[in-house]
Amino acid sequence: MSDTPQAEDSVVVWRGWGETEASLVESLLRGEGIECWMKGEGAGIFHGFTVDGMAEIQILVARHDVEQALEILADRPEGAGPDAGAPEGAGPADAEP
Repeated sequence: MSDTPQAEDSVVVWRGWGETEASLVESLLRGEGIECWMKGEGAGIFHGFTVDGMAEIQILVARHDVEQALEILADRPEGAGPDAGAPEGAGPADAEP
């Protein structure tokens, strides 16, 4: 049995291109009691470059935690979080609860 949710039960709440940033987001959410999963880690290391989302990393949460996760990510001070200096399009995903 897997620790990760089934695809239909999980929602992407953050997208980015660096494992460091993704790990910070993951730690932030887990620190608030939200279980989350990272998808796509290691792709940038394997490919060595990012083209058209190939090395994109996603943070997913269970559908019932989406609203709380997005609030936590939105409450981070400007320039003091995982998205500081991130490429355009990185950051909280356009998830709908």
